[in-house]
Amino acid sequence: MKNVVLNNNLNLTIPEGFTEITAAEAQEMNVGTGPAPMWNIMNSEDHTVVTASWFKGGWIMSHFYNAKDMAKTLLNKCKPNMKVESPYACTYSDIKETSLDGNNAYAYTCSYRALTKDAEMVDMVRETVVVKAQDVFYVFQAVRRDTRNAMAEESILEVYDSVQFAAA
Repeated sequence: MKNVVLNNNLNLTIPEGFTEITAAEAQEMNVGTGPAPMWNIMNSEDHTVVTASWFKGGWIMSHFYNAKDMAKTLLNKCKPNMKVESPYACTYSDIKETSLDGNNAYAYTCSYRALTKDAEMVDMVRETVVVKAQDVFYVFQAVRRDTRNAMAEESILEVYDSVQFAAA
């Protein structure tokens, strides 16, 4: 296992079977896009990608916005304007409370269908977890094939369980 430090504040461990990938590789797979700094790992055997991004909001956001507010904002932004009949239609879970290194975190999942490079439709699950440490928001996203859910879930939890924030 390899330890990494993100944003000089977040320590975590890369589980066995995962390798770091570039932002360009993550974007090619349609995961991990956005203007914030981003870190990505992939387990090609389990068809799983985990990304972490972070950003510091302005004064108002850092004082009045919490991780739950940010999770709600992200959920509302990512809900597509597709019709339910679409073969790519998404279903979203409610936001649930969890924690990362003792900090309140909020998570939701999105189940959807995707088209592989081989033109095969596969069921996918994307979990988004938002946590605020000091005045920085961290957004984790784990994308996996639904058929590999149990195996992938264990390694994703290993990443989340290894998260440690530097002392304030």
